[in-house]
Amino acid sequence: MLEKVEDYTNKVGLSERTKAIIEPRLSIQWFLQMKKIAEPALENVMNESIRLFPAKFVNTYRHWMDNVKDWCISRQLWWGHRIPAYYLPDGNFVIAETEEEALKQARKKQVIKICL
Repeated sequence: MLEKVEDYTNKVGLSERTKAIIEPRLSIQWFLQMKKIAEPALENVMNESIRLFPAKFVNTYRHWMDNVKDWCISRQLWWGHRIPAYYLPDGNFVIAETEEEALKQARKKQVIKICL
């Protein structure tokens, strides 16, 4: 089940108060594919459906949107935020825009364990 192994240099943090080592915790990360979102956003700025003020920032915006990277949203969420996802017994998962749609997809795949 191991997908890949990578060397990683980690700066181990220390507690300010006790100076105890704070161990990193590996967890599943959720990424948002930004290219699909960036294309219409850039198109609307370039055809002036949306105008930036001051206009001198259009080229900066274009450069940013042309070079956008996928965004790790799991590090942006507050603790306990619910993502509409259901984990399947085979280790896969289903996600959708709404909880109802995710549940519908999960039931099609005979979900046993539900984690929301």
